[in-house]
Amino acid sequence: MLARSHFHHSVNYRSSCSWGRPHEIEDRDGKLAASAAFVDHVVPGRSREARPPTDKELAATRMLAMPIDEGSVKVREGGPIDDEEDFTVPCWSGHIPIGLVPSAPIPDPRTHEPMPSAIRDMAGRHRD
Repeated sequence: MLARSHFHHSVNYRSSCSWGRPHEIEDRDGKLAASAAFVDHVVPGRSREARPPTDKELAATRMLAMPIDEGSVKVREGGPIDDEEDFTVPCWSGHIPIGLVPSAPIPDPRTHEPMPSAIRDMAGRHRD
């Protein structure tokens, strides 16, 4: 936010902290399931398209799971909060929305497969 005073300049944000006791996923089936869940979180259904990890790759990867016992979330939204006396300061005040949105996918030069619709559609999914 661009306020009328230095003190009230700020940014909107989302922040979270989670507490729990993590444990390592050591069995092959559990690691495969965790790997698929992670890949599908990035692009739904992707784990069915991509090659699953080999036993060597699973052995080289440490995976953790953590039941969340407690959590905290903090969100800041909206425009600047100026002091009443600062409304007479002759400078622009407001906020500039900045976000992370997927851009058009760029295929690897060595891929020969058509782009799946789930990936092609990612760029338009969050645009207004």
